[in-house]
Amino acid sequence: MSATIPVYQLSTLSKPALPSPDCFFLGPNSAPTQLPIDLPYRSNYYKIGFCLGGSARLKVNLETYDIGPRSLMLLSPYVIKQWPFMSADMEAFSIFFTKEFIAASGGLQLDSFAFFERDARHVFELPPAQAASIADLLRAIEQKYDAPHAYRTEILRSLTHILLHEIAPLYGAQHASAAIQTRSQLLATEFKKLVNSHYATER
Repeated sequence: MSATIPVYQLSTLSKPALPSPDCFFLGPNSAPTQLPIDLPYRSNYYKIGFCLGGSARLKVNLETYDIGPRSLMLLSPYVIKQWPFMSADMEAFSIFFTKEFIAASGGLQLDSFAFFERDARHVFELPPAQAASIADLLRAIEQKYDAPHAYRTEILRSLTHILLHEIAPLYGAQHASAAIQTRSQLLATEFKKLVNSHYATER
């Protein structure tokens, strides 16, 4: 019998309690999480990460991704994740949030974003100009996350909405270019999706 895969809650990412229970931010100068993420796990939260420097390896279901500078990481609660390697000089921006946090103001549904689907491509490298734009936006989110404000949660939610909508066309363009495949590649892709879906369901 396989070991039960733990499901980490957003509140476990930081001690003491989070300033905002449905949103959490890690920057290059943040203390690293103490969770054993080198082992397979699930989460109740979404994550958008952007690598500034260093390298890492990420497994999502049965896919393995090599992460380096300008890599954008898009992870949902629907997948099994594992970080078997992370270099000592790894630096990144990472924002974690729940569906409830995003939907609190009404209207926006995370399931409408293709990059959060189980079979999405969860890591891809951005061109320099686009990478700089996303890094600037994440840097602005970090500043607002760390600063006291009467409407801090609302500001963070609005900036995260902007981030999601900035990423959507970038992912769409990347996904469209990757969609030009031969018949054998298409068959292999469909088979991989089927295996990933079965793996995630069984685990």
